Parts: sequence; structure tokens; C-alpha cells
Amino acid sequence: MKKNNIAVSFFLMMTLCTGAFGADGIRPDDLAKGPVVGTAKNVNIMKKLTSKWQWHILLRNDDDVVSNEQALSVESLSDTALVLRLPGTDIRIKFALKVGEKYLALRLEHIEGISERNILNIKVSVAGLSTLRTVPLDYMTKTSDLNITQTMREDDASEDLHNDLLQKDDIQSAEIPFLWCRTEKDPKGGFVFYEADDDEEETFFRIWVEENLPHPPVDGAWTIARAKEWVEEWKERCGTYSELYILPHGPEDLRPLAQEVKKLGIKNVYLHCDIWRGSFWPMDTEIFHINRKFFPAGAADLKDYGDYLKGEGLGLITRVVSCSIGPEHPRYMKDKPHEGISTWLRGSLHEAIDAEATELILDIDPGQDTWSGYWDERSTMDLLTISVGNELIKAGDIEKIESTRWRLTGCKRGVFATETRAHPQNERFRWLKSSYGFVFVAAPHHALFRECLDDYVKFVNNNNLAVANYDGLEIHRVDPYGANILLEETYKRIDHPVRANTSGGIPRWAYFQYRLPSVQSFTGREKPLFFKHQLGLFKIGLHQQRWAASGPYDYTYAFVPEIVHGGPISIQANRGFHNLELNDFKEHGLIPLYAKELNAWQKIGRNLPEPIKARIRASQYRRNTPIGPEQWPCADEQFRLAHHADNVAVEPFQVLKREGIDRPFCNGQEFGLLSPRQYIQPGDSMALINPYHKQVPEFIIKNMFTFDYEKRKGQIKIEPESEAEAIFNDMLDSFQGASMVSIEDEGRRSFIGTVNYQIQPDVKDITNCGKTKFSKNGDGLSMTLTNNNSDALLQVAWDKDTLPKYNVLSSFDSAGGMELTVRGDGSGAILVIRVQACGMRDYVVHIDFTGTRRIEIPSPECCYSEGRWRWMPAYKRLRGGPVTEVRLGFAMVPANKTASVDIEGMRFLPEKESSLLNPVISIGSGSLKIEGKIQTGRNLWYKGGATIGIYDLNWNKVKDMPVQSDNFIMNTGENQVTIMSKSREKPWLECQFITADNKIEIKK
Repeated sequence: MKKNNIAVSFFLMMTLCTGAFGADGIRPDDLAKGPVVGTAKNVNIMKKLTSKWQWHILLRNDDDVVSNEQALSVESLSDTALVLRLPGTDIRIKFALKVGEKYLALRLEHIEGISERNILNIKVSVAGLSTLRTVPLDYMTKTSDLNITQTMREDDASEDLHNDLLQKDDIQSAEIPFLWCRTEKDPKGGFVFYEADDDEEETFFRIWVEENLPHPPVDGAWTIARAKEWVEEWKERCGTYSELYILPHGPEDLRPLAQEVKKLGIKNVYLHCDIWRGSFWPMDTEIFHINRKFFPAGAADLKDYGDYLKGEGLGLITRVVSCSIGPEHPRYMKDKPHEGISTWLRGSLHEAIDAEATELILDIDPGQDTWSGYWDERSTMDLLTISVGNELIKAGDIEKIESTRWRLTGCKRGVFATETRAHPQNERFRWLKSSYGFVFVAAPHHALFRECLDDYVKFVNNNNLAVANYDGLEIHRVDPYGANILLEETYKRIDHPVRANTSGGIPRWAYFQYRLPSVQSFTGREKPLFFKHQLGLFKIGLHQQRWAASGPYDYTYAFVPEIVHGGPISIQANRGFHNLELNDFKEHGLIPLYAKELNAWQKIGRNLPEPIKARIRASQYRRNTPIGPEQWPCADEQFRLAHHADNVAVEPFQVLKREGIDRPFCNGQEFGLLSPRQYIQPGDSMALINPYHKQVPEFIIKNMFTFDYEKRKGQIKIEPESEAEAIFNDMLDSFQGASMVSIEDEGRRSFIGTVNYQIQPDVKDITNCGKTKFSKNGDGLSMTLTNNNSDALLQVAWDKDTLPKYNVLSSFDSAGGMELTVRGDGSGAILVIRVQACGMRDYVVHIDFTGTRRIEIPSPECCYSEGRWRWMPAYKRLRGGPVTEVRLGFAMVPANKTASVDIEGMRFLPEKESSLLNPVISIGSGSLKIEGKIQTGRNLWYKGGATIGIYDLNWNKVKDMPVQSDNFIMNTGENQVTIMSKSREKPWLECQFITADNKIEIKK
């Protein structure tokens, strides 16, 4: 089905209705004479709106041709009605108008001159009124109330337009975009404009009650007094929020894990779908199926666990994928799709088909709306699944032969474990709506939808869940306002205060407490952020191949900014997904430190003086790189606590960087923290910038390894996954796909044999070259790419690339270093070697030099600290396996430049152990000497004084070693840092040097 990108002349093709509204109200010319109606408290907003608002309409004709947006004019306005007209037509639109105290409510009442089916959108925008707010009055409307913080821009089909990155702060808008698919059971649409003055909260409470907006169930009438009382109850229970994702190995782990959660000062235990249900999407189970592996008695055991947590002062949270119906659901899909499954079109087969046919001709029942423009523009949705009898068929290409006869070609038969069979002429079919190619939902007004709602509400209420989770809410937008109905109907029936979230933030419809200024301030959401905000995500984990254990200061970026502003905290695993197991708590040496700091920050963070809060807030910024902006907030300055007997101090500090080279602190989504660090070898120097006063620096150095430069091949053994591991990993990969991130894991998942560490390609083996030109050059190759555009040419983007590629059979397990020789041209291009196993890692070379250089990159993790390289979703999962493909090319070529390099001798470098003997760290003329031998795989942490701590890779302390200091001082500004060792080997060292500002004393 082709996307609609229509920009053509519009010819209005419709039958005009007869009749008229009559001459009620006043004419536009009278608006300039002053306020039309109102008391002293509502005159101001009325006058402002009528002088600033602009109305538009978007239409389609009966042939589904979409017009350009057209302006509506105000025909009349009274104290009870607004009438709009599309100039040159008989189209008139009437809104019932109510002037409340400090607000103006408009509800669509009547349309004349055109069918609702032909109206794709009615929109009003008001510019230049920064104190104006707007809120929908029903689920048919969406608004752009920028006072309400949303962590990300939602899909255009969503119920609101919060934090549209392209929309300025002083533009407020309201839209009624779903008239074309409205049923008689739905309202027509309506919205309120109101003023955000000192009395804003009182105004909103009046709107909430007087305009009968959805509200939670309460005893007695929903009055302003009762609404205020309920909000205070909500703040008490839900105002502050923290969670920790757990991974039990069996029922016996559930309670011990809860105790670990409690020690960290976290309020809620989080069970992901794979724990409580056994799968992310309920593909072939009931929606609220309980995983008997962890809860042998099913729902009773889950409830019992929730009751236990409550007794321990903890809450229970479960990830729930918004009443999704799997393709093999035992009652709703297995034998035949339930009548209540959301359906686009119905009809009958024009011709009989046998069990092997891949082409179908369909006769569409007349009178149905066959327009597909809405679904065509939404990447998560498709209209490709056909139900014929008990068989499900996936269409390839769709062709409209005539208005009611369509041809489907390239069909896959018997999908989702249904039986392929022959079907006679005229057999009935249903054309189903789905998301992600396999997720189905109930139609909003069918009894099945109510049944799913009942199950959802029962699940939340019976288990006393702390959060109403609507992950995957977008699946209900296959019916444009279906998500809003789900939110409203569950909100009105959940019997206790809950937080609410989606995978992208707070739901925009129904959860009205989030619109109150006092709640926004209390929950740290008083100001909108124009990028995704996940600073509260703290990743803890043990060391793994190609994945470092969380370090001493990971927590500062992760949760300090959120705590001081009342925001949510989430603790998860750092291994590419979410869940922490008991072993993580037992084996990670920094858990006591994390617990101490997290508890301390939660006690004082909210009460810090405003100047400190402002400094913490100001430390966050949006960063651009040559290959695009970071998606997450970045920060240079961090904050820690200095504990004293009587007082506590906040100490700003920084992990030092090289100018223009190193990354600030940043978040890698499911991956975890990215932080500044440098990779050097003994004898190397680096220039670090200290932004603070002269001082003895703190430092963390990891002694990594050196390489076996003689070894060209290696024997490796990668054991096959067990059946349970494969099921679990498949689920994780499908989860990443659900978050619209392509996980490249098509390599081999097990291997025994010899791999070649040399991965230099023959030119003839490189495919997908595009405009990149390759030629043989001696034992190497030449690579050239010309960019004639005025913008940089990018071949690596956020979640995909267009790089040339070739096949290999190699491995970076215990061979993560890479060696290559490059002749650079100084073009400023970025060369990337992207290696693919079951997951990806990148090696990056900046072509900011001319001439030939031997380049050694110690690890693919180096790109995580590379300030000129953004984090990539491809890093989120690394399933392992041998490297089976290399993608080689220019990630970026600057505008109007040609990049040309020669590459030779590209190979992985096998790691081998090496030691540091009596290492000396020099800063200028000063030095610090460590007395002794430090083996491979040790972390060194110096915090001042006469000794340095030596730790294993999981931060368990091994011993202290003596040091000799001689004027070991970091001056303000640039400092030359050198590390020397008496060992013959030259191991790679991962370094972080830290300086701090003056402490800010706070009384306890």
C-alpha cells in the first residue's frame, strides 16, 4: 500500500446540505468593539482569544484526495455559540460556547454543508499568548498544552501535541482530527482555553469538575473539594517515585530481591513482562497470563507477593503492554479472529483460491470507507493481515483494481500457525488492523474491548499496583482514538491512586492530576524539556565481555538531577535490558556505596537551596555531534555529597576531558551510562582541562591488557544457547524491535573452530557500495566518497546505516583491539568499521590528518567516550557469536568535500595479560608513584592520601597499595598528564581524572 503524499489542487466534490444556523450572534466586525460577553474574571481571556485565534480545516473529497489546509472565518460569535465558515462554500461549523470563570469551553455541536467523513481536521491556533493553556474536553481532541511536560513528542495520531519540537512556546493549538472515523457512540470533540495566572490551579479544578472531565472513582460526588482531597492523597502515595527491576531465578528469589530493593531506599519492585507473564508480547497466551515459573499458583501467588511487598513498605509494578492481543491468543485468535478484533474492511473472495495461491482478488463490501491515509503514515501499523475462514494471510503488495475490487499479491499463507487451506469463491474475509505486524487489539466500542478493560482494571486493583502501565499504548491507535478510550475507561475505574506511564512518558489524556502546577512541581516536571529525559535511569551491572561493570560515579548523572527536582528513579541492569538478579547484588562491590548515596540524596535532595538546584538543572544540555544530536541530555558537571558529623556538603565535580575530543556524561538508553574517559598506553601524554581551582586530583585507571601481535588466527568455542536462553534472547530482541530499533543479530549464535583475525577485504568482495568507490592499492584498498551537497553526508544514522559491507568469519571475544594503517587526506571525514556478530560494535577513525598512520584502537568501547560520535541503538544488544560481517565506510563526509583514504592491514588484536610495575602518573612537573605490581583486569582508584585502592573488575577491593606523592597537583586550565611504567609491556589504560569545585555546606 503506497503512502499518501498528496499536494494537488483540491476540487470540492460533495452534496451540500440544506438549512442554516440562522443569524444568532454578532458579526466579526463587532469583535473589535470590545468584549462580547463575560464578567470581570472572564472578559480578558475572551478578548485575547478572539483577537488572536486562527481556524483551519483539512478536507478530503469522495475520491480520497486531500486538500491543503484552508482557513476558516468567524461568521458569528455570541455568549453561547461560535459559527465558522469556509469561505466560498456552504460549509459551516457551530461550536457551543461556555464562558466559565477564567476559561472558555468550546464543544463541536453541528456541521453543515459537508459530511464528517470528509473532514480530516479542524484546528485552532493562538499565537503570542504565553500564559494561555488548553486542554481537551473529550478523547476526540488533542491539544498542545506546553505547560504539561512530556518526555518525548508523541506520534501525530496521539491524543495531545505536547512538546512538539517544531512548535514555539507561545503557540497553543487544539485539534479535532478524528471526525472522519467517528461513530455515533463518540463525542464530536471539544476543548478549553484558560489562563495560567496565579490562580491557575483553582481554574483547572473548576474545569475538571464543571466540564465533567474523566476522574478517578471516589465515594460521593466529584466536587472541587473532593478533587483537591484526592490530589493530596495522590501526592502522598505517588508524588515521589522509584523502582528497581528484578530478575529472580525462581520463586525463592522474589523476597530476597525485595530486601535488596529496600536497602537501596527504592519504593517499588518492578516485574517486567518476561517475569510475571513469561513473554514481552502475549503471543499465544491470555493477556494477563501469569508465569508459573515464578508464581506457581498463578494469580494468587502474584497477589500474595504484592501483599508481602506492601507489608515491607514497598509497592509492586508490572510492565503491561496495553491489552495487546497476540496472533495466537487461545480465545480471541486461535480458531478464528474474534468478531471484536479491530477490523478495517470486510468483503468476499472474488475467486476461489487453492492452498498454494499467493494472489487474492477481493470484493470489498460497498459503503465502507477504504481510505488508508491515516495508517499509511504510521510506521508501527499495517493493513496487511487478511482473515479468510480460519486462515490468516499476510499480503505483500496491494492494488486497487476498481473502487470495490482489490488484488493482493505476494501473499504469505497460513501465518501465525494457522492452517493453509483452499477457499471457495464468495467466502467472507476480514481485513484486520495490526501493529508491528503481529499485535491485534479489540475495537473500541465492541464488547471485547470492555472485556479487556475489565481484565486490565481487575489486574491493577487486585494486585494493588503502584503504576498503571500503558507501555505499547500506540497499538490502540490502529483505531485513531482507541488509546484515549483505553486511558479514560481504566482511569475512571482504578480504585486507588496510581502513577501512570507509557514507553514515552506520562499519558496525555485522562490523567489530569499531572496538569496541576503543584503536581508538576512536586514530581519534577514543572518545565518542559525538549529532548527525551531519562536522567533517572541508573544502570547497575557486573563486568562482561564488551560491557564494563557500573562504576563509582555512574549514579551521579543517573539520579541526582531527578531526586533534587522530585523526578522518578529507575534502577536497572546494564547488560542491554533491564532486570537485576541476586548475583548482581552479591558480586558488585559498589552496592553499599550506591545504597548510602541513594538514601542520603533522597533524604536531602528535595530540600536543597534553590541556587544549588538551579546549578544542577543548568548542568544539562543538548549536544550535537558530526553525525547528529544526542537523543539524551548531556552533562559535564556532576554532584556528590561530602558527609560530615554535623553537616553535609554538595560538591560539584567533573571527570576531565580533552578539548573537543571526549564525550560528556550521557545516557545510552537500555545500554546505560556513557561517561568521559581516555585510552592511553604507558609513555603517552594527554592534555586535560581542569575547570576548577588547583588541587590534588582523584583518578580511576583500569589496567586493561596488551595484545599478541603475532597471532593471526584463533581457536574459539561459542556454546549454543539453551532452549530457555534462546527463548529469552528472542524475547529481548523482539522487545528492541518493538521500540523501533533494528537489532542486527543475523550472525551465527554458536561456533567451534578457527577464526581469522585479519579482516582486510578484497575489493571484489565489498557490496552495497552505493556512491563509495573502492580500488585495490597494493596489499590494501583505496576508498573515496564525494559529497557535493551543502550539508554533511551521513551514512550512519540513529538506528540504521547505508555502509558498504563484506562477509568475514572472525571474533572480537578476547580480541577486541583493532589495528589498521590509514593514509588520511585531512578531509575531516569519519571512517567507521562496524563489526556485526549478534549485535554490533563500532571502531571509529577521524580523518583529521594527512599522511600514513598506524592506528590501534584498544576496544570497540572507545567509541562510547568519543565526543565526536553519538551513541547508537545498535549497541543496545550484544548476543555474542562470531563476527560474520564488517561494514566499512565513511560515516560522515563534510559538506562539499571529497574524502579519500587508503586502508591496509585491518585486523582484530588478541588480548593478553600484562602488568604495570611501579607506575608513575605525572602532571606537569609533579608526580605520583605507585609502589608495586598491578596485574591485568584491575581498577585503580586514588582519592588522595598515602595509599591507592586496587579493585577487581566488579569493584570488589583487593588491597591498598602505597603511593609516593611529589607535588601531585592539577592546575586550573590545561594540564599535561603522562603515565609511565617499568614493565616491558605497554598495556592499554582506561583513565578518568576527576577534580572538584568548592564544597557547598548544607545544614542537616
